[in-house]
Amino acid sequence: MTLKGSRKGFTLIELLVVIAIIAILAAILFPVFAKARAKARQTACLSNMKQLSLAMIMYASDYDEMFPYWCIWENGTQHDNNDITWDVSLFPYMKNKQILICPDNTFNHSGNSHQSGPKRGYAMPRYVAAQMQDAMPNAVKTLILVEKGAYLPGSYEDAAAEHPTQAGFSTSFPSSKLRHNEGNNFGFADGHSKWYKFSAGPWVEDDFVGADPGPSVNYNGPRPGRCEYPADWPN
Repeated sequence: MTLKGSRKGFTLIELLVVIAIIAILAAILFPVFAKARAKARQTACLSNMKQLSLAMIMYASDYDEMFPYWCIWENGTQHDNNDITWDVSLFPYMKNKQILICPDNTFNHSGNSHQSGPKRGYAMPRYVAAQMQDAMPNAVKTLILVEKGAYLPGSYEDAAAEHPTQAGFSTSFPSSKLRHNEGNNFGFADGHSKWYKFSAGPWVEDDFVGADPGPSVNYNGPRPGRCEYPADWPN
């Protein structure tokens, strides 16, 4: 007989079953949430690239259709605190300098050369620095920004890039893993930005323009993905 007003509670077995179900659901959903957050960071970075690409195009429109130098140093022979890097040149065209920061840059929370704080997450390919917009045969495929950076905004270090893999596997430059879902974002000379998985798009681009400039510039012919000399411009 059940006493009037008494309540039946969970048994230990029932409680353990509920906990087990919650644990299973958490194990299923947490990776989904993590992937969604990673995708959101990738999208935020892509938005940064888009805004910076447009800022670079606006700069060019104000300077006789010429893109900025990747870096200008005051005395012409040695870098110092008065360097004018491409991002410094673009400051007047930015609404928010935070667009220089990639949220997935692994160097954001590490010190480097006594520098602490979020790092500039993007670099300017050398092959478009101080080049005329209309000189490039295919602006849709020509890079003006790649993901690379372990130094603060305004630093000449990491301001220029010669190949997209410098953000992933180079031992000659500060390296990190691919930032976004096995790929990186890229900005192009026509103003659009796009994510490409490693081994696709700009990573392996070899449809180049011009002839081998010769050994005087240490150039050994076309190398997939290279973005260093005007001869590397894609057709």
